[in-house]
Order: sequence, then structure tokens, then C-alpha cells
Amino acid sequence: MIRYLVLIEVIELPSQIIEQSGGVLGIRDFGALESALAQPHMTFGGEELYPTLVDKASAIGFSLVMNHPFKPPLFPFPPYRNGWRRWGIAEPVCRAGGFPP
Repeated sequence: MIRYLVLIEVIELPSQIIEQSGGVLGIRDFGALESALAQPHMTFGGEELYPTLVDKASAIGFSLVMNHPFKPPLFPFPPYRNGWRRWGIAEPVCRAGGFPP
């Protein structure tokens, strides 16, 4: 059984990452964040659109990258800063499924 991240967990993860790497804390668009978290649950015709753990983590990551729910960093450098927040959410999904980081 897969354990899905809930909204409060996703809101707390970026704060931990920002404490370590710097950046701006906050959610720019709660709707986009909720949409990203809903992606792994999507079905069509009674079949899961993202059946495997890797598919589910990829769907979350892709949705976070495309919809930009987090506030952007103050400066564009280093460019990986916002990416770390996205990976910080996809990575626990992978760990919960037994995949190494």
C-alpha cells in the first residue's frame, strides 16, 4: 500500500529545505499545490493513470515543475534552489516505496 503525502507535509518540507539552502518560504498558489498532490490519484475508466510508485513520484514532480506552486527565490542564482523544493517532495514518495534517494 502506498502512503501519499498530505498537504501539511508538503507545506513543511520546503521550510526544512530552505533552512539548509536559503530562499523564500511560502506557497504562491495553493490550488497548484493541491493539483500536484492529486495527480497520483488520477484514474481513467477505472484504471490508475500512474500505477507504479515511480509514475506517481514523476507525476507529482512534473506537476510541481509546470505549475510553480512555491514562491520563487529572491535571486535566480543558484538556479537549483527551487528545484530542491520540488525534489524534496518527490523524494519522500520514492523512499516510502523503498527506492533509495
